[in-house]
Amino acid sequence: MKTTVVIPTLNEESTIKKVISDFKKELKDCTIVVYDGNSTDKTCDIAKKMGARVMLQEGKGKGSAIREIFDKIDSDIYVMVDGDDTYPADVCKQLIKTLKDENADLVIGTRLKLREKGSLKGLHIFGNKIITGLVNLFFNKKLNDILSGYRIFNRKLAKGLKLTSEGFEVETEMTIKSLISNYKIIEIPVKYRSRPGESKSKLSSFGDGSLIIYTIIILFRDYRPLFFFSIISTITLILGLGLGGFVFENWLNTGIVDRIPTTVLSSLLIFLSIQFFSIGIILDSINRKKM
Repeated sequence: MKTTVVIPTLNEESTIKKVISDFKKELKDCTIVVYDGNSTDKTCDIAKKMGARVMLQEGKGKGSAIREIFDKIDSDIYVMVDGDDTYPADVCKQLIKTLKDENADLVIGTRLKLREKGSLKGLHIFGNKIITGLVNLFFNKKLNDILSGYRIFNRKLAKGLKLTSEGFEVETEMTIKSLISNYKIIEIPVKYRSRPGESKSKLSSFGDGSLIIYTIIILFRDYRPLFFFSIISTITLILGLGLGGFVFENWLNTGIVDRIPTTVLSSLLIFLSIQFFSIGIILDSINRKKM
């Protein structure tokens, strides 16, 4: 079976040589592709000297790179890893073996359990847990690290998923759409190293974090509409009944309905609650017909 190691890069001249060398050592018969986002340093030159196939990205952002990789590269097994030398190459055989033996479609090397001290900022760990927790809540799963960039997957998944993300939210979209499409996902803890001194992260903690959460909410709305709109319906119903309770209590005490704006708002919220629930039922019915 053809195995391809795909390394999305952007200005990784300080680490790309070691990453290519490590994976060539572990997977002697593999093809190594450096998929570069138009680096302004020597990343591409170093990769070519190391014998890797270099392909230049047409769009911008990691999401665009992965969509193009799915589109343009044919392989039986894909090993996708970041070019910053934070993920170990010496476990890739184990991850590939798990993919084959367990008949899985996607194996994710998770970072949180075996991470090196200082390799992840406290804010990133907290954000990762929030994001992973939301996915587990919304899609009823028990995943540990949906943001990991170390992924092994088969051709069926690569050619079957239709991704739309542009940036770092792509791992989240890939994971959620794999869950929705009933692809088998297995997580295996791997060691995660700190970035070498000269290597810099391109991730924006708040900007990309917000975009990832937004992506989760949109996918939740699109693929679990009944659950999504039921939550909104319940919230508006509680607010409507709560405001209505004040009006009702005042009427019991005085026999007069004198809080007209509150009464109107309460009625509107209850009406909206019914509407949101109805929208959820209709969209869920449409989704089921498409399956």
